[in-house]
Amino acid sequence: MQHTIILFRYVVFGFFIVFNAIISSVAVWNITFVPAHTTANNVDAFLIFVGASGLIVVFAIIFTELGRRNAITSRLWFELVWTGICSLLQLSGAIAASVVVPQYSCDALDPLGCISAKVLIAFAWMNAIILSLYVTAMATFLIIYSKQDSRIWQHNIHNLPESRNPKMNKPPPIVPPLTSFPPLSSFGRNPASIVAPQPRRPAAPTMMYSYRSGLSPDYRIEHFQPTDQLPPFEPSAPEGPEVPKPQPSAHNALYPKFMMSSLASSSFKEPSPVHQSPSSTKTPTPPPLGRWPRADIMSLPSHSKAPSASPTSLIEPISSRGHDRPPPPPHIPHSPPSSPRSRPTGPRTPGSRTVTRPQPLDLSEISAHRERGKRREG
Repeated sequence: MQHTIILFRYVVFGFFIVFNAIISSVAVWNITFVPAHTTANNVDAFLIFVGASGLIVVFAIIFTELGRRNAITSRLWFELVWTGICSLLQLSGAIAASVVVPQYSCDALDPLGCISAKVLIAFAWMNAIILSLYVTAMATFLIIYSKQDSRIWQHNIHNLPESRNPKMNKPPPIVPPLTSFPPLSSFGRNPASIVAPQPRRPAAPTMMYSYRSGLSPDYRIEHFQPTDQLPPFEPSAPEGPEVPKPQPSAHNALYPKFMMSSLASSSFKEPSPVHQSPSSTKTPTPPPLGRWPRADIMSLPSHSKAPSASPTSLIEPISSRGHDRPPPPPHIPHSPPSSPRSRPTGPRTPGSRTVTRPQPLDLSEISAHRERGKRREG
């Protein structure tokens, strides 16, 4: 509602400015057709004053509100006062112009005086009527709202308070959407049959496992039976010749007692008879631990080392260290390449390994040894 009042106010201001400008200009034009010092001349002067003063007041209010939003000119009481005064002046000017001016202007010989009088009277009445309607509407609005708020007269016309009347603030009713109904002709032809809903059982749950779990109907409770009443279980031994128990050898003397039985059984265990072809026979494989367990070191025979040549007898002095050179190595004839020796596949046995020692080193050609020998002889 506030926006409606503001829009109506500015529309009234527009008409008021246009009509006052026309009234002032036509009154100045009509005063030339009326003889001086007459009543019509005074009426024209009054209309000129009313129109000019109305223009001054309206433009002053507009520029004041543009510069200051909450100015006194925008108060409701001030709006009602100045519009009421202007409406009374416009109404009195229109009545006076309608009664006095036509007597002096239309009786003249010049027809332009009558035309100007008619134009002046028409715009004076239109201006008075529009301004009177605006004042009446504003007064009615303030009287209605003053019952709810007595300070409504002090409010700004741009910030009007909301109505406290629930009927005025009631939102518009919500209209439900129109539902589509079947045409009337369809009711008489094929009435719809009402069918009672059929109950539906819930579907059986899917089995998580293919077998039954838990206490199913096929499950039977096993009763407790003490173990003393059960006969002892005797495994049946296979019939065959008795195998003599192996005696612990001297090599296994270093093992503890709890390992003697397992070592003896593993070393003297006979392999199961398996049919083997003559071509598939292989050399016996040595034990996986090699020569372990080792025999006593004190019981092994001792081997004496070969006497090594003394270094003094093998070293010969050299007369000249800088000029003499060691003899070139002897020529070794190249032997034809022999066929590659087959490499044994199995582990080495103690009897197949031979220990060869290199020949003693000949130090007779060393020059330092020769010089020492000559010094000793001299």
